[in-house]
Amino acid sequence: MVKYCNNCYTENEDTSSFCINCGTKLESIPPVKDVSYPQYPSYNLMDQLEKTKKSKKWRRLSTFLIVTILTIIILLLIFAVLFTGEKTTTIYPTDDIGLGRSSSDIPSNNSEYAAVRNDYGAGGGIYEWDALIKFEISLPSDAEIKSATLKLYYCYWWDNNPAGRNLNLYRVTSDWNETNSTWKNQPSYAPLPSCNSTVPTSYGWMNWDVTNDVKSFVSGQATNYGWKITDETYWGTVNIPVTRFQTKEYGENIPSLEITTKNMKLLESPWFIALIILLIISMLVLLWKRTRN
Repeated sequence: MVKYCNNCYTENEDTSSFCINCGTKLESIPPVKDVSYPQYPSYNLMDQLEKTKKSKKWRRLSTFLIVTILTIIILLLIFAVLFTGEKTTTIYPTDDIGLGRSSSDIPSNNSEYAAVRNDYGAGGGIYEWDALIKFEISLPSDAEIKSATLKLYYCYWWDNNPAGRNLNLYRVTSDWNETNSTWKNQPSYAPLPSCNSTVPTSYGWMNWDVTNDVKSFVSGQATNYGWKITDETYWGTVNIPVTRFQTKEYGENIPSLEITTKNMKLLESPWFIALIILLIISMLVLLWKRTRN
């Protein structure tokens, strides 16, 4: 390493004590230490702008998703509350017919009326008229049936007013149809009545509670062949009271079967609860990621 004279700036040997040119004493200069400077990362403005743009886009998207999920959860809960309750389905008959002992071989499938009368008048038991009715019931076997009501429109009486008489309803136990059924080939029926209904004092609807029968039909415990309606209150003299109903052929105020079922409570359904939990978790994940960006 050379030494420079401070007086004439002449180069001298490192071991020299005096300048070879002017004789000035050379001063010893301490060696310069290496100075290390901290390394800073390179800053790219375009990269930073791109990152900021992506961050803003993600925030907008996450906000939209969070609001959407929250809206879906609220709508599902509202729907669950509204959906819970009862539903009444009205069914109309596939077959309905009146059968009379006095016309035992003659079907009355096209009649607009079906009459019911007790068998016992003057001279013994030869006067009975009954009604048969059948419906096609399409419900799942696990349907929760709250009630089932058979409704027939009582439209006329003759000979004597039947008001206050009980009309029994029996579950039919063999197949039949209104086209070929007569008194002689009528279907069999259960030994005990399912229920009864009292003839009102004025014309109008008569109702039979057939809830237990319909439950049996839907669950498969009994086959649905419909019902038979009879007047079994003994009369024993002339002018037996006749109760007449309108059939489906009449066209209005026709027979019907009203079945009320309980809708499944969505809030008690495992899949519905799982869906709500999944949506909530998704929303929480989005919120967490949003705070991280």
